[in-house]
Amino acid sequence: MPIIHLLGDSTLDNRIWVPKAEDAIPAQIKALCQEDGYQLINHAYDGFTTEDVLNGGYIGAVLQKIEGFLTYMSEKGAALGDKAYPLQTLENAINEAPDDVHYVVLSVCGNDFRIRLNKPFAVFGEFFKVQKRYLKILDKIQATKGKNIRPILMLQYLTCPQGDPHEVYTAMDVLGVLTFTTHIGCLVLLTMPLWLLFGKVTALAAGVCFVVGATVLYFAQKIIPFSITKGILTGKKAGMVMFTKLLSVFYQPILKRAKKDKLPVLDLSNTFNPYKDLYNSGIEPNAKGSKLIAEGINHVVKQHDFNDESMLYSKTDENESYQGKKNDKPQDWKVAYPASKT
Repeated sequence: MPIIHLLGDSTLDNRIWVPKAEDAIPAQIKALCQEDGYQLINHAYDGFTTEDVLNGGYIGAVLQKIEGFLTYMSEKGAALGDKAYPLQTLENAINEAPDDVHYVVLSVCGNDFRIRLNKPFAVFGEFFKVQKRYLKILDKIQATKGKNIRPILMLQYLTCPQGDPHEVYTAMDVLGVLTFTTHIGCLVLLTMPLWLLFGKVTALAAGVCFVVGATVLYFAQKIIPFSITKGILTGKKAGMVMFTKLLSVFYQPILKRAKKDKLPVLDLSNTFNPYKDLYNSGIEPNAKGSKLIAEGINHVVKQHDFNDESMLYSKTDENESYQGKKNDKPQDWKVAYPASKT
């Protein structure tokens, strides 16, 4: 019997955010897959970070003040203070059915940045650490003993800008302004040698300014490409530009790994339109968002050739099916700036 395993956060485990149990992502996946003989095991936990998935985390720790908390904990078979170890439960489930096909859907990392939104600069400080933990999780999934383990990478999405209760775009605006200032400041420093011609600065000062500007710009490009400043200068919203570019940069090494290991990728970054009615509390998938995710997972599980090359699956029209394209140039992948009129 093929088994679908969910591993990650509330982008897979959103029961508390939908009024009806059948609207949650796991339930919708079951509804789509059960008739074809698929079993589903949910190892995902609302609020979990990459650190929690790797080393274990406390169940429901961030949900205590949310309506439905007790029901959520009951359905998880947990009490306050209980800790879950997703990678261990995944391994145990695979060991119990070593001859079955195991599809492991991994969707995590949004909470790593959510918990740092009140300190926007910390997002930059944690950026590469989260990337490394994500890839380490993938290492452990692939290293799990089993004859047929099929990882599926599910990318996080742009959150809803309307209302923005978690102030995601407020933090992104701050980062956007910081990025803009950094780029402009570096460009000013790079022009210092020109001032030397007019005798306005000394050769030493001009040289130091040029080296500092070039060095900062070089390293800044690794996280904050100059296209952010270009987007802001063309009149686009700083927060949305920043969010799309951060996602585009964050997933580069992960998509390269997907290409190398021939893994399918569910590209929700280019599927969820932040201006559509797909969210609860601004960041959580509602019933419609859950349907979009469940359909994507169902499509990848049933349609992707796991013996062939890596593919990116997305859709821009809710009335159409998911479409796949080759993940042959991961360095060119980017998140499209969304149109507000849909």
